[in-house]
Amino acid sequence: MRERIFQSISVVLVLFVLLLSGCGDSNEVKSKRLLTDAETLIKQGDELQAEQILVDLVARYPETPSGSVASKHLDRIKKQRELQQRDKFAKILDSYQKILKGYYALYTEYPRSISALDQSEYFFDSAYLEGITPDGYQVYLWLKDDGSGYRLWCISQQQDRGYVVEALSGKLVPFKRDEILPKLKTRFRTPNWDGKLVALLANG
Repeated sequence: MRERIFQSISVVLVLFVLLLSGCGDSNEVKSKRLLTDAETLIKQGDELQAEQILVDLVARYPETPSGSVASKHLDRIKKQRELQQRDKFAKILDSYQKILKGYYALYTEYPRSISALDQSEYFFDSAYLEGITPDGYQVYLWLKDDGSGYRLWCISQQQDRGYVVEALSGKLVPFKRDEILPKLKTRFRTPNWDGKLVALLANG
């Protein structure tokens, strides 16, 4: 009798272990299938849909080997997107800087205000600057009133990160849009906060 009880317990334990093993295999099979689907989409150039599958994979099967690979794919996609976004900002800000440097080359100083830029004989004015700013982007321009420099902030309502550049360094520095905008609105004033080109005037 006792021997039968032990045998029954052994059978139950074996079935339990097999059941757990089967569940693990099932999760890995499912995660591998999702990973294969995502990698196929990446090869086809559809990273947006692939990203959605990878996010789902990581959420549902984070402990699987496929989940680990999916996390690496997501990191790569994120870094690649950030570089592409930075390149877009860089092109916009580079265009502004070239125009302001051209003004400096003519007048040995930067424009002291938007009015000074528009009233000069320089070919490029504020209307031109606004015209070269792509839809969905805004450039905040602060011109020092002594003609010694400027600062440019560029944002997009579709992205939480923007970039700022100064005349002296010329280096793009990233910032969080929702952190910087309130500070700008406290420190500066302007006739129009909604334009593509927002000319800033220091308060006080």
